[in-house]
Amino acid sequence: MKKTIAVLMVMMFLALSAFP
Repeated sequence: MKKTIAVLMVMMFLALSAFP
């Protein structure tokens, strides 16, 4: 389950970095 949480965190980080 930790891998899923890590993936969600990475996706959130990418989504935040995608917007200026």
